[in-house]
Amino acid sequence: MIGAIVLDGFERHPHGALRCEVQDEGAPQLDLRSAGETFSVRVFVVGFMAAGKSTVSRHLARRLQWDFVDLDRRVERMAGGRLPEVFERYGEEGFRRRETLALREACAAPRLVVATGGGAFARPENRDLIKKYGTSVFLDPPFDVLWNRLMNSPTERPLLKGEHETRALWTARRGSYLEADLVIAVSGEGEPAAVADLIVEALMENPCVT
Repeated sequence: MIGAIVLDGFERHPHGALRCEVQDEGAPQLDLRSAGETFSVRVFVVGFMAAGKSTVSRHLARRLQWDFVDLDRRVERMAGGRLPEVFERYGEEGFRRRETLALREACAAPRLVVATGGGAFARPENRDLIKKYGTSVFLDPPFDVLWNRLMNSPTERPLLKGEHETRALWTARRGSYLEADLVIAVSGEGEPAAVADLIVEALMENPCVT
């Protein structure tokens, strides 16, 4: 579960993103009735494996009354198989080509919350698409939280290896993630719905990122 819950404030991250620091003290009180009417862009949730992107994105879509797309699931439908089968059949590069195609399709739909795959935002062409067509939100739990979730998850992840290799991959991708418009630093064991509330509040109070 994503641990997030009180919005302490905003500061400008060195990479240019707005960074939100959150604690585990209860959900912010938001008036979300018109939030979905406020934004004219798509929201792309990015981050590493097990960051909670899909779960938080579903809650965010409900808050905004927008549609939700899980990019990995869309690639699976395109390729006719589960992700491990897609990787085995086409290799990582074949998967990435289909991922970019699925992302382009998502960019054509309005009022959409997109949960991206862990490597999507690490590719420059995907970052360019997301920057052009929407707002990016990086969910940023500490690596130890991510590793614990990965070790307790039944989901088969083609790129998951040992802890050392996984930390190296996380480190390699982190610079790309930090190019997101909004960085949500989360920890603990809070509710994903509260993270979605936090994202809405950040977007409503900081129109420069929408």
